[in-house]
Amino acid sequence: MSDQSTHITGGFLGLIERLGNKLPDPVFLFLGATVLIMALSAAGSLMNWKVQPLRPQVVTETVTAADGSTTTRPKTTADGRPVIQLVEDGDPVRPRNLLSSTGIYWLITNMVRNFLNFPPLGVVVVSMFGIGVAEKVGLFGAGMKWVASLVPSQLLTPTVVLLGIMSNVASDAGYIVLPPLAAGLYVVFGRPPLAGVAAAFAGIGGGFSANLLVGSTDALVSGITEAGARTLDQGYTVLATCNWYFMIASTFMLTIVGWAITSWIVEPRLVKTRSLDVVSQSGSTDQSLTPDEKRGLRWAAVSLVIAVAAVVAALLVPGAPLAGPMPAPAPTYGPIPDSAPRAPGTFTPADPAVEQRPISGAVSGGPGALEASAAERWPIPGTVSIGRGYALEASADASPTGRARFVLSEPVQASGRLERPAEPQPRWSGAIVPLIIVIFLTPGLAYGIATGALRTQKDVSRAFIHSMESMAPVIAMAFFAAQFIECFRYSRLDQMLAFVGGDMLASSGLPPLALLLGIVAVTMVVNLLMSSMSAKWTMLAPILVPMMMMVGISPELTQCAYRVGDSATNIVTPLNTYAIVILAVIQRYRPASGMGQLIALMVPYSIAFAVAWAVLLLIYVWVGLPTGPSAPLWYAPGH
Repeated sequence: MSDQSTHITGGFLGLIERLGNKLPDPVFLFLGATVLIMALSAAGSLMNWKVQPLRPQVVTETVTAADGSTTTRPKTTADGRPVIQLVEDGDPVRPRNLLSSTGIYWLITNMVRNFLNFPPLGVVVVSMFGIGVAEKVGLFGAGMKWVASLVPSQLLTPTVVLLGIMSNVASDAGYIVLPPLAAGLYVVFGRPPLAGVAAAFAGIGGGFSANLLVGSTDALVSGITEAGARTLDQGYTVLATCNWYFMIASTFMLTIVGWAITSWIVEPRLVKTRSLDVVSQSGSTDQSLTPDEKRGLRWAAVSLVIAVAAVVAALLVPGAPLAGPMPAPAPTYGPIPDSAPRAPGTFTPADPAVEQRPISGAVSGGPGALEASAAERWPIPGTVSIGRGYALEASADASPTGRARFVLSEPVQASGRLERPAEPQPRWSGAIVPLIIVIFLTPGLAYGIATGALRTQKDVSRAFIHSMESMAPVIAMAFFAAQFIECFRYSRLDQMLAFVGGDMLASSGLPPLALLLGIVAVTMVVNLLMSSMSAKWTMLAPILVPMMMMVGISPELTQCAYRVGDSATNIVTPLNTYAIVILAVIQRYRPASGMGQLIALMVPYSIAFAVAWAVLLLIYVWVGLPTGPSAPLWYAPGH
C-alpha cells in the first residue's frame, strides 16, 4: 500500500486531514491530553484560579400600605415580568491539583474504576458477542447483498443517515451497530466504505437530538430545564415532548443535508483516494447470492422473527421481565436492584390536605418518601421523621479519615421540602445491550448452522473469540480515553469552563434571537471538551434558563437551542467517547488512518448541520411555530 500522505487531497479538508494526522496515535493523544489536564490543574491550583458560580434570584421590594403595614413582593418590570439578578451561589469552584499527593493517589486508586466505568466499554464489548458472531459466519455479507437488491444505490445515503438519527432511541447502540453495516453496504454497491461510515456517524452523533419519537433523552433534558425554570417560576412545568415538533422537522432536514454533504463533498473526495481502501484491492462487489447464502438467510429470517417476538412479549406482556418502569433507579456502581429500597424516613406534608402515598424517594434535608397527587405543586413543604437505628456519615475529628458512621439512638424529625421524584425509566432501557446480543446472535447462529459455518461447539467459541480480537484496538484506546475523561472531571476544569461560558452569555445583553444563536455557539464550544449532554446542561440550565425567561424566551425554546448546539460538534471532537469506536471501523478499510482522517470526514457535516439547524430554529421563531405540544416560544409570567 502506498503512503497515505501522498493521497490526501488539497483544499480546506486536506489541510485539516494533514494537521489531524500529525496528531499522535489515539492512545498517545489521550495520554497526552491527560498529562495536559494534570498540568493545567496544577497550574490553576498554584495560581488560585477560581470561578464563582452564579444563580438568578428574584429581586424583591418592600411596599408600605396606607395603614403603615409593609409587605415584600417580587419587583416587576413594566410588562409584568419579575426582575432578577445574578447572585453568588456557594463557594467559588477551584481546580483540584492532579499533581498533588492527593490527586496522584486518586488517579492511581481509581485507574481501574475509571476504565471499567468508561461508558462505551461495556456497550461495545458485550454487544460484539452477538454482532461479531453474525459477522464471522457471513450473515452480514449475505444480508447486505440482499438489501442491495432492494434499495437503489441513490437512496442508500439518506437511508443510512435517517437510520443513524433514529438510532438514538436505543441510546448509544447506534454507534456500535450502524457504522460497520453502512460501510459494508457501500462496499457491496462499489462505493467508498468510509462514505458509509461518515454518513452513519453524521446521523448518529450530529443528529443525536433529532428523532421522530420521544425517548429517554427528552425526559432527562426536560427535567433539568424544568428545575432551572422554577428558579423564577415555581409552578413552571416542562414536558418531555416540548421539542418534539421541532425534532421531527429536524430529522427530515438533517437527512436531506447529510445526503447532500455525502454526495457532493465527502464521497467525491473519497473516490479520489479509493486506492487506499483495502476492499478496493481484495474485496468483491458481487451482489448475487449463492444457494447456501439463500438458505442461511431463510433460517436467519425465521429465527429473527422468533427472537423479535420474544423481545416484544418481554416488553409488552404485563408482568413480563421488561414490561413497565424500572423498580428502582440504576446506581452508578454495582448491580441494578430488582426492587425499590425501603425509604428510611416518613414524610408529612405541612398541608394535611395533600394526598399521600408512600414511595421510594428523597427529601431535601433528609431521606423520606411520599408521592403527592398530580394536582399538587412540587416541591411540597413538610417534615420528615427518621427512626432510631438509622446510620449516616458524620464528620469526626477522632476518626483517622475525619468521618465516621453515626447511628441515631432516638427518632429525629426535620423540616424541609419534598422534591419532585424523577420519572422512572422503562425497564427495557437498562437491557438494550443484552437485547442487541439476542437480536444479532440468534440469526447469526441460525445462519451459521444452515450454511455449515458453525458445525461444532468449537466453531461457536472461535466466533466469540474472533469478535473479541477485533475489539483489541478499541479496548486499548478506551483505557486511556477513560483516564482523560475522569481526570478532566476530577480537576473541575470542565465545571469552570461551563460556568464561564454560561455566565458570559447570560450577562451579554444581546437581543433574543442573538441570544439563541449564542446558546448554540457556546454549547458547541463547550461540547468539544465536555461531550456529556446531561452534565453540560446540568451546569448551564440553572443560569441560562431563568436569564432567557427574563428577556421573554421560554425554557422550551432555550432547551431547543441548547440541543442544536450539543449535537453539531459531537462528530468532530476527538474527545467524544465513541470517536475511538468509529475510528476503529475506519481502520478496517484504511489501517493507516488517524484522527485527522476522521475529523476531515466529519467537518463538512458539522458545519452544515450547525448552520442548517440554526436557520431552522430561527425560522420556527420567525414564523411562530411551537417546538412541541404546550411549548410556547415566549415566556410570560403566569404561563
